[in-house]
Amino acid sequence: YIEPALERDMAVIMDAQIGRSSPEYIVRRMIDAGFLAYPNVHVALDPEFATVRGQVTPGDPIGQLHADQINSIQELLAGYVRDENLPLKKVLIVHQFIDELTNSWTMIPSKSEIEEFAEVEFIVNADGFGSPDAKVYKYNAVTDRQAYPQLRWRGFKIFHYNPYAPRFSDIPVMTPD
Repeated sequence: YIEPALERDMAVIMDAQIGRSSPEYIVRRMIDAGFLAYPNVHVALDPEFATVRGQVTPGDPIGQLHADQINSIQELLAGYVRDENLPLKKVLIVHQFIDELTNSWTMIPSKSEIEEFAEVEFIVNADGFGSPDAKVYKYNAVTDRQAYPQLRWRGFKIFHYNPYAPRFSDIPVMTPD
């Protein structure tokens, strides 16, 4: 998919569910496999299913990705961009649907400590399915500009109807407006 996407000026996002691995290990494997050498290939990490020692079922409870881990991944990507003299920055997307601004718990602890790296465009992506009102509420919380002024880029995920798993769909699906 990577080369046909590159020919069409399209990005490929390697979206990793962390599970029992470390995010550093996952990104290092992407680098070692040569995927990130392509200018159109970027990384997304989903902390939802990250586990802690002794946790049997990923996602129960919902996982976390700490700011220091995110900074470590950005440092790894920035070093790779510099070392390989890549022509473009790498994008790092981290999905989040629970934040301490709306809950007593968060998927990205110490989010205000996330640093900026010149070679990486970091995006917090408001993840999660639901009604338009719920999605806008989540987006405003996880990307709050006053609470997180260092976050330059923010994303929003749309879940189109899935007939095989209708409960994991946005109802109704939001329009561009």
